[in-house]
Amino acid sequence: MRNVIPSGKRIVLVSLLLWFGLTRIAHAAPITVPNFSFEIDSVNDGDANNGATGWIVDLSKTSPVFANFKTANPSEAQFTGAGGNGPLPAPAAGAKALTFEDTPLTAITNTVPLGNLEGNLTYTLTVAVGADKQFTFGNYEIELLAGGTTLVPTLTDHQVPAQNTFSNSVRTYVIPPGHPSIGSPLVIRLSASSGSSGTVPVKVYMDNVRLDASPTSVTPVTQTWNGGGNDDNWGTQANWGGSAGAGGTPLPNDGTAQPIFAGTTRLTPKTDVNWDVYGITYSNTAGAFTNSGMQLKIEAGGVVNQSANVQTISNNIVLVADQDWGTTGAGPLIFGGAVDNNGFRLRIFGAPSAPNRIYGTISGSGGLTKTGSGTLSLDGSNIFTGPTLINEGKILVNNAAALDINSEVTLSVAGSASLDLNNINLEIGSLDGGGSEGGGVALGSATLRVGGNNLGTLYEGIISGVGGLTKIGDAALGLSDTNTFSGPTTISGGTLYLTRAGVLSSTAVILNDNGTLFLGADATLNNPAAINFSGGTLEANNANQTFGALSLISDSTINLNTNAPAGVLTFSSATVSGGSLTVNGWTGVGGQSGTDDRIIVNATPSASFLSNVRFTGFLPGAAYLAGTGEIVPAAAVPPTPPTLASPLRLSSTAFQFTLLGTAGQSYTIQSSSTLTNWISILTTNAPSSSFAIMDTNATNALNFYRALANP
Repeated sequence: MRNVIPSGKRIVLVSLLLWFGLTRIAHAAPITVPNFSFEIDSVNDGDANNGATGWIVDLSKTSPVFANFKTANPSEAQFTGAGGNGPLPAPAAGAKALTFEDTPLTAITNTVPLGNLEGNLTYTLTVAVGADKQFTFGNYEIELLAGGTTLVPTLTDHQVPAQNTFSNSVRTYVIPPGHPSIGSPLVIRLSASSGSSGTVPVKVYMDNVRLDASPTSVTPVTQTWNGGGNDDNWGTQANWGGSAGAGGTPLPNDGTAQPIFAGTTRLTPKTDVNWDVYGITYSNTAGAFTNSGMQLKIEAGGVVNQSANVQTISNNIVLVADQDWGTTGAGPLIFGGAVDNNGFRLRIFGAPSAPNRIYGTISGSGGLTKTGSGTLSLDGSNIFTGPTLINEGKILVNNAAALDINSEVTLSVAGSASLDLNNINLEIGSLDGGGSEGGGVALGSATLRVGGNNLGTLYEGIISGVGGLTKIGDAALGLSDTNTFSGPTTISGGTLYLTRAGVLSSTAVILNDNGTLFLGADATLNNPAAINFSGGTLEANNANQTFGALSLISDSTINLNTNAPAGVLTFSSATVSGGSLTVNGWTGVGGQSGTDDRIIVNATPSASFLSNVRFTGFLPGAAYLAGTGEIVPAAAVPPTPPTLASPLRLSSTAFQFTLLGTAGQSYTIQSSSTLTNWISILTTNAPSSSFAIMDTNATNALNFYRALANP
């Protein structure tokens, strides 16, 4: 993603490399535990405070009469150097800790979940437990719960600390892909029994609560389909190595199985229940299989077709890990059901001889990556929100909603990387990447709408075809290669930056409301394209650019630039059907050639067009210099010299006369009794070419009046 910023006649590209972490855990990572060390500022040295932010009593494992717990700031009497004299001993953290005392059983848990349980992960729960110098240490437990169910630890390291110390107590949980609680919210539960032990109170301290997760390696269980059962069901044991309906080995349904389909027996397998597999392989001996039935969950093993035949999976599919689907043989893969990427990245690979196809809707927050030189056809109305990366090969559009309208599409510079609209109109959120060696967009006769996600990008590839490009949204799209598409370029929102010469060869440019065309260099349009001003803005940026016919349809703007060197905008003709054209930044004297950027119209424009041009800082209207074809502000017309007429004595103190002049002109009226010392009595704008003026301070003595036209 790049932000494109105008700077003089050039475009400065500020590159931002952003890595958006997956919503799933791809490597060892700590999970945030709110208030993990029970620090509360209001607890003084040696005191305790009921409760702790981020934690709440779990009444399902608490004696209700004693449903409380405390955050303590122990004094030196409990822990050497603790409290106001220093922090608690490691591995505790900070000066305060959770304490259980005088209760048969109290349990607390997080007030909000720490995320959802995931398969193929190993969770490690570590809590520092402590015993002070004064009291007997009680019984305790630390647990991890998913959806209210207590998970069974794979390993337990239960510590009983010595007096005046803390020790790490650890629970390890290995979660397989098919665990029944996957997707359920995770919380930690801490509990202790701290009633009296004879006459000596019992106390348990806990602190520095940590939860980490890391990927668990899975060894796939491979089993080969031979269709030896009496039906097509995956659940029929004999289909996996048996014969005559007997024998075989059951296929695991826990995310560890890697079923291999081979041969030509029973080519229509059916998942008779929802099935969770590590991956699916079609061997090089596989006939043309069509799988159907209940939902499939697929782990990191993905789907691979090694055969020369078409392999079809009609099931709905849910991804449970980042994975690859593709072909190593000549046969393609076809997916007929809905695909929920579940936040994971789906990568499709294959050769040109094996075009893959997804008919169902792809959903989820994960992304789609195309690799390999082959084609991926998207036939569904897809709503996945992750990025679309075309690193190699082609994505072929077979549906006007094949990509989400907010999708981020990025093409690599590889020669085979392309997005083919296949003559189907398409709207995407943003377009990025590409290059002179590849990464192109083929429109055919379609129109590509881009920009709705309001991300500023620079597309450095080539857009081709007889179709058009429409820029929408608020951000900028920069184009920097020699695009060859010949349909209209419509700018209906944001800015289209043309970064160098020859970027467009479009037959027409349409500037709609809120749309801006920025000329980043001279001759950015190869051919003299007609330009329709329908509410948009042309940023000239000192560029020299030749256009075809200018059509003014509604109020629009041309912004010239007073920075050297001067540029010239040339139009073959200019007509108006509505609105006015405002020109900002023109310098010079009205009626004369400009001193900086200039506007040329080759064919003499009509008087109606000229009257609808507004040069900022000048009178309305424009003049046409026939010798050069330049459009300039109209020369200032001197006002009609004022004439005073129709004197009338109204009273001994009031005298009236009529001023004949120019409507709208500013006049100053003066009076004098000597014709030498003139006193201003009124300054006004003429409401019409003839209007009455009254001097209410007149006397019967002789007096003279005159009117001055103000600049």
